[in-house]
Amino acid sequence: MEKEAMTLFELTQKYANEQMLTYAEFAKESGVSYGTLYGMRVRKPSFKTYRRLADYMGMTAFELRQYPVESEL
Repeated sequence: MEKEAMTLFELTQKYANEQMLTYAEFAKESGVSYGTLYGMRVRKPSFKTYRRLADYMGMTAFELRQYPVESEL
């Protein structure tokens, strides 16, 4: 499955935009803190965070873990 070189942070932003949510609303609804979401720009989240995001986004934690944390520029 091609991920179009999208990072995990970019994926969550895209999902929030598609759901017409601010990133703060996405954080609250997903059960993941806003700080943790922004931290995903530079570090991998905990497995618990992967599970929460996966459950909220209708994906598996394994699928989410396929997205890199930092873009490969």
